[in-house]
Amino acid sequence: MANDDDVRVGLVTEGYYRYGLLSLMQPLGILINEQGYACMSRNQTCRLNYIRWRVTDNLSDRSALKAFLHTDALISEECPWHPGKRGVELYMGTIHNGESRLLFSLKQISYLSYWLHAMKLTDEPLPIPTPYYLLTPSDLRGPPSPVTYNTIAELRNALKDVGKHNKRVKTFAGDIALGEMRTVFERVRTVWGEKCGVWIAIDFEGWERDHTMITEFGWSLIRWEEKEDVKEGEDKFEEIREEGHWTVKEYAAYRNGTFVADNRNRYDFGKTEALSKETFKKRIGDMINQYATQGPLYLVFHDRYGDVKYLQQLQVPGISNIAAVPSKPPGPGMYCIDTRDMFAALEGSSSQQRSLERVCGLLKIRGFDHPHNAGNDAHFTLEILREMASGQPVDLQREARWPNQTEVLFGQQRGVKGKFSVLSMVDRLILTGRAGTVEWTEQDMDSDWEDY
Repeated sequence: MANDDDVRVGLVTEGYYRYGLLSLMQPLGILINEQGYACMSRNQTCRLNYIRWRVTDNLSDRSALKAFLHTDALISEECPWHPGKRGVELYMGTIHNGESRLLFSLKQISYLSYWLHAMKLTDEPLPIPTPYYLLTPSDLRGPPSPVTYNTIAELRNALKDVGKHNKRVKTFAGDIALGEMRTVFERVRTVWGEKCGVWIAIDFEGWERDHTMITEFGWSLIRWEEKEDVKEGEDKFEEIREEGHWTVKEYAAYRNGTFVADNRNRYDFGKTEALSKETFKKRIGDMINQYATQGPLYLVFHDRYGDVKYLQQLQVPGISNIAAVPSKPPGPGMYCIDTRDMFAALEGSSSQQRSLERVCGLLKIRGFDHPHNAGNDAHFTLEILREMASGQPVDLQREARWPNQTEVLFGQQRGVKGKFSVLSMVDRLILTGRAGTVEWTEQDMDSDWEDY
């Protein structure tokens, strides 16, 4: 272990420091470099606290540190991190075994040390912990994502939820697919929050008796442009929304309706354009290629396999190189996002694959009246993406959306938190066999419940 005196922030290249800052309510850990974070965790030990901060023998310094990091103080408008504003922005990270960590940024911790000393609350600036507690980026599944807590209750509940989730992960460590879905969920939240690149949800419809015959294409796009003369406190980016619905003239007589609903003429977000086969193919390829070369292009699907196959059939340039969302902010290229997998992560069950209509109902997204129109499907696929990506981290978001309905399984014991009315097995749709799955109520499964 290196000496504390040898450690300076400027010498840190990349990685995460672990340390314990014991407040009155909870211990804390992990600090990294300029792009790094410090971890708040309820399962750090007091022993580590004293080892990591053994150089802080001054009881007065310890008291000042505890007071600053108390949950009440962090949320307060008087907190030096955000003077005049109530609430605190922290970060949520995931280590490779699937456990979550609630994090501070190094900028916050550095300013904490500076401010306490400048206010003469500590005799000396608090030291940086040693590299012994360093976690490199390779120890994490991806960059932590920001999350804001506006009340004391939200922050305290977040700490509890992290602890609950980590227990579930240890119990169900074998669900590799769910772990990967959770990782992608947090990566999508991170890149969405950067308001960079172009996000296009796309959907195809084919003739029900010959799926190689493409009859419709729908797209819905979100991108951002930087505003001029932005006032303090305003968002400096303006969201741009564009969408469309194209059909193939040569296949106008080939209608669905026997096995799949025929809603080709019921596009709800503009005017349908009828194109020749060649123009149809060219415009799709040109649009995707244009945005892919300008910067990161996120292609958003709900069940990607069929739509990617159609893109390959149309020989869209570069589609063979489509990639998953990486752990670091991506550059130019195409990246695939599947809202069906994202909702499976949110629901907490890798085996459940919900339809677009069902996901809209469970997320309380209204107005999806004409499914199986490619334009409408693309519009609501992007709405689903926005709803999940702009929310809290996956476990906090699940509990916020469906409070007291998370089914926690430990070994062979099954316990459901909260009280529910007595319903049939079909109505309740109890999702067993996974940690942190949601037990749906009758109200959840009835998309028209709020209309009565």
